[in-house]
Amino acid sequence: MVQKVYVGKNLCGHIIWRPSKKVYPVACNGAKGSVVKIVNDYDYLQLAEVQVFGGTSGVKGLSLLSQGRPTKQDSVGWGGQPSRAVDGNTNGNWNRGTSSHTRHP
Repeated sequence: MVQKVYVGKNLCGHIIWRPSKKVYPVACNGAKGSVVKIVNDYDYLQLAEVQVFGGTSGVKGLSLLSQGRPTKQDSVGWGGQPSRAVDGNTNGNWNRGTSSHTRHP
């Protein structure tokens, strides 16, 4: 499975799912935008946490920008509300109730 990551309308990178991998960093190389979108055209998508980091030009260091911000997804499956993707909890265990989940496309 390959997910596409966009900043605004610009494709920023890809995530290739692997069963043993838990963190998927995507470097967007200074891309600017107010929306980050993760697209999976082929199956449902379950996200434990989406963390978007950014900063102000000329200021050293990055800040977590995504936590608690508004979210949306095209569908909701099994009660996996989109707000769970930015709740600050990185536990990917579905039974903990902290992951977002879509239905099949």
